Amino acid sequence: MKMIKIYQKSSSNQSAECVTSWFKKRNIPYVVISKTSLCKEDIVRVLELSNKGFEEIIVSESKAPKLYSELRSSCDMDQISTEQMIQFILKNQQLLRSPITFDDRRLLIGYNNEDIRTFIPWRLR
Repeated sequence: MKMIKIYQKSSSNQSAECVTSWFKKRNIPYVVISKTSLCKEDIVRVLELSNKGFEEIIVSESKAPKLYSELRSSCDMDQISTEQMIQFILKNQQLLRSPITFDDRRLLIGYNNEDIRTFIPWRLR
């Protein structure tokens, strides 16, 4: 099994704290991805696991109006490529929702007490 990764914008995020403490209590190993260690490969993996693509992993326009404005002024939103959007996110990580928990097969955006259980190894369920 690949390592569980938890992307979080800041350590003061309550949902991120819930996710990390949930894993700690169950002695399930994980690694925290901070703003400085997020890479293109992680975003691509999250997108592959996502049902709704970017719509699922980025915050709404009401939460980041300046970034959406900047994005619209830098490119045509109807024509933006996946690569361009990934590069924009890497430069403007406040656009990402937090926390994002994932491994090689599973994805969880935010914290949900029921959904996070999918990360319990099968032999422990």
